[in-house]
Amino acid sequence: MWNCWLSLMGFQVHEAQNGWEAVQHATATPPALILMDISMPVMDGWRATEILKASPQTAHVPVVVVTALEAIEDCVARAAVVGCDALLRKPCELADLLGHIRMVLGRSRHRSGHAVIAAVAPLHT
Repeated sequence: MWNCWLSLMGFQVHEAQNGWEAVQHATATPPALILMDISMPVMDGWRATEILKASPQTAHVPVVVVTALEAIEDCVARAAVVGCDALLRKPCELADLLGHIRMVLGRSRHRSGHAVIAAVAPLHT
């Protein structure tokens, strides 16, 4: 669903099924933005974000963490530690998602085109 919204905004969206794939995609071609879920298989979003923010090649890429985890205060604290640029709770409204994207892209000094990596696990209802 997010892919459709982002595509309509003019972004080229690359999906990652887990944190490892997100790191691989971002390292190969740094995107303008990464939407990073926390709970994913293979490598979670926290570790993937740590790796991306530690690399000079991808440290400048804004990472918006999206999570359905209940302990939001713990998530906010951990997001700051690993270097996330914003945190958004799932499920979220389109306006909230777009607002966070505009905010982090507005603060970003480096632009890497119009690609977005969406490493977001589906929300199970």
